[in-house]
Amino acid sequence: MPATLALAISAQSLCSIWTYALAAGPLRDLLTRYVLRHRELPEMSDGNALRLGLIMRLTPGIPYALQNIVLGILGMRLRPYLLVSIPTTSLWTAGFVVTGGAIFKGQIGWAITGIVVLIVLILATRMWSRKNTENVG
Repeated sequence: MPATLALAISAQSLCSIWTYALAAGPLRDLLTRYVLRHRELPEMSDGNALRLGLIMRLTPGIPYALQNIVLGILGMRLRPYLLVSIPTTSLWTAGFVVTGGAIFKGQIGWAITGIVVLIVLILATRMWSRKNTENVG
């Protein structure tokens, strides 16, 4: 299972990097035209970009590819993007890979561990989201 987990996290990281690179680079004008429809983008500080990246990564329901594209279009610098994207997606990937792999192999202990990791992530996401919603209002 460790090899599968490492492969899944590597693949997820590679996907994050190349979709961001395309959206921030050669496809930025095209995507801006179709996704933002020529709306002006505000200038973002690194701190605001980091916060926006966390919000995007931790908000359920936003498609992963769309998150990558939006963060690339908005001009989030690569370093903050990676600091937000790789750890958050790695945790979710680990939870799903451990749970799914254990279920298929009949390893109840590992399946419970994976489910607990996912539950902790969901609860932490909700607590973080609630805290940030209260700070805004």
